[in-house]
Amino acid sequence: MKDRDIPKSAKVVLIYVLAILLEFTIVNAYLASTLTISSGIYPGAPSYTFFKEGSTYYAKDVYGEIRFSGTNASYVFNTALDSLPNGGSFYVSPGDYTLTHSIVIKYHHVTIYGAGDSSHLETANDIPIIKTAWYVWRIQIKDLFLEGPRDLGTGIELFSTQHATVERNTIQRFNYGIYVWGNSANQSLGNFITSNYLSDNEMCHVMLAAYSSDTLIENNIIGGSLDIGDGMIASGSPVTKVNNNHFWGITTGVYFYRSDRSEANDNFFDNPTGSAIWVQEQAGGAGTNARTVIANNIIKQASHGASGVSSSILITNSTNVLVDGNYVYGGEDKYGLEEDSLSDYNMVIASSFRESVTAGIHKSGANTKVNLCWNGTNWIP
Repeated sequence: MKDRDIPKSAKVVLIYVLAILLEFTIVNAYLASTLTISSGIYPGAPSYTFFKEGSTYYAKDVYGEIRFSGTNASYVFNTALDSLPNGGSFYVSPGDYTLTHSIVIKYHHVTIYGAGDSSHLETANDIPIIKTAWYVWRIQIKDLFLEGPRDLGTGIELFSTQHATVERNTIQRFNYGIYVWGNSANQSLGNFITSNYLSDNEMCHVMLAAYSSDTLIENNIIGGSLDIGDGMIASGSPVTKVNNNHFWGITTGVYFYRSDRSEANDNFFDNPTGSAIWVQEQAGGAGTNARTVIANNIIKQASHGASGVSSSILITNSTNVLVDGNYVYGGEDKYGLEEDSLSDYNMVIASSFRESVTAGIHKSGANTKVNLCWNGTNWIP
């Protein structure tokens, strides 16, 4: 057919169609060269998404298909988690979820995460909301709001867990906020607790029990309006590092018991009703080697009345403790720093202790060195 035989209107339509096809081809070629599409419903889709409609809970998979559902949130959550033997991610959609049993992480490389405080998991029972089974590693728990019945249960319990990350969670109104422990066969090791908000946990906000070591606790806000609970206890947990946290509304801030080679650095303690930092290497007998560093902390001490009942920094039964560059002020403490007679060979340098009732510094160890410190009344050269 000759060109002159094709009507002009048909030519216009043909050119328009060809233009659309060409544009479609170019766009798809560009997308194919710049995007990698995952096997899920969108790039980076979680293995499961947990959500609620009415009184029914659902877990949909990476393709958007409902795999598990029911009226018991704990059952749906755990059934979905149990189907991830090789690890995976579990997203908790915004909503309020009431749990009757613990969420149990049984496998390595599992991540449970939410949308911050809008992903709210709560319980009225004496249970951990999230806990690990025996010996799992490289898990993550982050961006969740966990709430208990005020003085029961635990927010997160890590048992014989290694290299876990607990990050950006709100954990409140439990007996223990976070509880880490292990056994002689498989200790908890190398866990990272960061950027969490822990408040109004009755007994202790972060508890490191026996057979947990090399724990890093940093950038957390720990305390509450009720002035209850110890901030952090490490009991038989060596190489614990507590750095750059804000403690407020607590009794004892940081307590290292038989947890040698530990550190408390760059923290702010706002009005603890007990000691801000307490190092106790053993309960009785001669002092033992703590090898602990307490450095660059700011302690605003609460008032205990004229008699003074607590010391801001307390060292008992411990040797080789370095107290360096701390600033203690306010309140009416017994002492800014107190070292008992069974502690020795410690060093206190470049620290300032002000406004204490009896004296800024009280030391009993004959070989303890105090240099370049303000003891509340004068400088110690």
